[in-house]
Amino acid sequence: MKSSNRLEDYSAEEIREEIERGARIVAYVYCVSFLVVTFKRATRPYLIKGGHGRLGPGLPWALLTLLLGWWGFPWGLVYTPMALWQTLRGGVDLTDTWIDGYTTRMAAEAVAAADAKTGGVSASGAAVPQTEPPPLPRAADAPPTQPRGGRGKKPWLAALGVLLGIGVLLGMSAFGWVAGGKSRVILISGLGEPYTVTIDGAPHALAPFERKDLGRLPRGPHTVRAVLPAPGSPVFEAAVTLGRKNKTSAAPLVVINPDRLALVYEEKMKYGSKDENDYSFNLHPNAAVLELRHPDYVFKPFPDKISVKTGASRVRTRVAWLDASMPFLRRMEIIESNNGAETARAHLMHAGALTPSDIAVLGCAQTLNPGAARDFFAQHLDTRPVIVHLHRFYQEYMSRRDPERDLVAEYRARLARHPDDGALHYLTARLLADIDESRAGLKLALQATPPCPHAWAALAYADQNEGRFEQALETASHGLATIRARAKDAPRDLPLADGLAAMRRDMLVATGQLDNALAETKRAHDQNPEDFQLAKTFFLLQGLCRRPETEATEALEKFSREMTARDYAAESVKNASITLKACRAYGRGDMAECINLSKGRDADSTDVVAKIELALSEGDMPTARALLADQPSLYSRYWFLLQILASRGGDDGLAAECFGKALAELATEGTEARALGEALARGRVPDAAALLRINLPPSEKRVIACALGWRDAANRAEYFALAKKMNFDPAFPCQLLKQAMPEDGGTAGTPDLFANPAAAVTEVTRSR
Repeated sequence: MKSSNRLEDYSAEEIREEIERGARIVAYVYCVSFLVVTFKRATRPYLIKGGHGRLGPGLPWALLTLLLGWWGFPWGLVYTPMALWQTLRGGVDLTDTWIDGYTTRMAAEAVAAADAKTGGVSASGAAVPQTEPPPLPRAADAPPTQPRGGRGKKPWLAALGVLLGIGVLLGMSAFGWVAGGKSRVILISGLGEPYTVTIDGAPHALAPFERKDLGRLPRGPHTVRAVLPAPGSPVFEAAVTLGRKNKTSAAPLVVINPDRLALVYEEKMKYGSKDENDYSFNLHPNAAVLELRHPDYVFKPFPDKISVKTGASRVRTRVAWLDASMPFLRRMEIIESNNGAETARAHLMHAGALTPSDIAVLGCAQTLNPGAARDFFAQHLDTRPVIVHLHRFYQEYMSRRDPERDLVAEYRARLARHPDDGALHYLTARLLADIDESRAGLKLALQATPPCPHAWAALAYADQNEGRFEQALETASHGLATIRARAKDAPRDLPLADGLAAMRRDMLVATGQLDNALAETKRAHDQNPEDFQLAKTFFLLQGLCRRPETEATEALEKFSREMTARDYAAESVKNASITLKACRAYGRGDMAECINLSKGRDADSTDVVAKIELALSEGDMPTARALLADQPSLYSRYWFLLQILASRGGDDGLAAECFGKALAELATEGTEARALGEALARGRVPDAAALLRINLPPSEKRVIACALGWRDAANRAEYFALAKKMNFDPAFPCQLLKQAMPEDGGTAGTPDLFANPAAAVTEVTRSR
């Protein structure tokens, strides 16, 4: 027995036999719409055998109608229920029509057989016409006949099915309409302080660098408002309209960043493709409201793999944001490479407006041209209370890039308008060349209400620069205790305590209290285990204090365990350990071991400064000179150090060249360094006592004093004495300077090289 339901697979006699056994011939009706066009059609006839239900074969056509029938106006809404009604109640029964056609054909065949015997002529002599059987009916509107045999016996079930289908479709349509009119909204913060965002008056608290998913908000206009935690309390307000009828808000995902500092980006990746171009990165800096369409992954990483057919590919998209822990300079580089310099500059300006005390932001501002830098700093130069960090960076930038600007007059004018402002007393005092006047101004800054705690560090710094180490230690200790005592009333001053604590440790070394310095450095490092500079200082002091090898090994193992626990790569842990071992060897004075360790670490390093310091430590003057020549601008001390090596080695030509290049570099540095460079170029060389009074840090002063000692044989002992006094920091170039200053002063047979100091500077300037 055949199982097919296609009429074409049966002969007419077989169909008749199936009908006698209860089979029915049925056609189903379906409807498909395309906006303004609607089609209502009937399917091919199905042979439904006796005992078999008629609903099953019609379900696919009902589903097709349910999905595609409604989307035409107006007939889609009319024909779809009709087609569902006819199909779900068993289709259109064509059995009687087929039987009528079959009977007519059988009668015609009988007449034709009789005529064949009589020659095709009737008894009356008329010709008998040939009759073709009627075609199988396919009309969609063929009249239904009374059910028979296998037809559904409960019409109310069909009606219930139709109503259920219509209900499902209407529910789906309603859900699509409502959901389509909503957008998923995510709030994000790019600030390091909390603030609250209100949407239609409802508050949503944002923690520092937080991302908060608000779910789906209803269609229509919404008012977003936030008071940002920045100087002047700037207010963010925006009207955001959600819903598909608005041209700009059909996006199912809306990201709102009121501070505009978070960096949101989109990525697109094609799985199953080996083409590197099948990846795209789209960064959206400075965006307050960002509308995104259908990302596959929202603030989630791409999966490592997805299911893709062999030879096929599949595109996936995601939305994410740059980690807040990424250094600001690196964020700026990414913006510039993806969106251009103007966009990066706009981001920097906005960051300066909201976070004017951020050292990383202020550091990036140093790369701006003078015009842009003035605009950057001008945003908060007159903000009250005074933002000290911003003013310090402004002063340093202008003294370096716009030396003709009279900063002293500018700050005296500000102080005249606000004579009781301690911060302005401090900022004016740090610009003054007269040391006594500067000290008086710093003391006024501490006596003001409220006092400026920066003045403690400035006073200690001034004492240190003049070699008054005991006084600097006392000042730093007093300032540190004062700031910590006022921590509850002035928590923002606490970061200054770290600088004063570092100054105190340096002064403990300068005054010979090495064990106390080592103990305080260890405590500081235990409190800040991620501070690698503290770790280097600790191991330098371990070497300087000649601590036992076992103690150093234990400290190194502890440091390595801490780095591993913080998920540092094994190679990074290894290089850090080598660096700390080299620091300990340097502090101990074991230059051979330090150099060997540094060579192993720096073999593949791109750190030019480390390579220069290694070459100078080895006395490799050609390598050091070549490395320095490749740098467009580097600190003058490296040229001075190379000059010292050349002078000590008797290469007067190289010494003169390096001295000239050092003076050229001094001209690009701070106010005091620039003034010293100009004096040296004119032959006005300060003696050791005058050099001590110049406001330069001991790390610079010790190098310059040693370099001048090698050029001036008559005053070498005084210069060397000053250099030795300032050479208390055990870090590079402490050991190099110790070797360059023999106990006898090294005066024998050394000529005075100050005969024509300007010649070298002129030659260097001409070559530039």
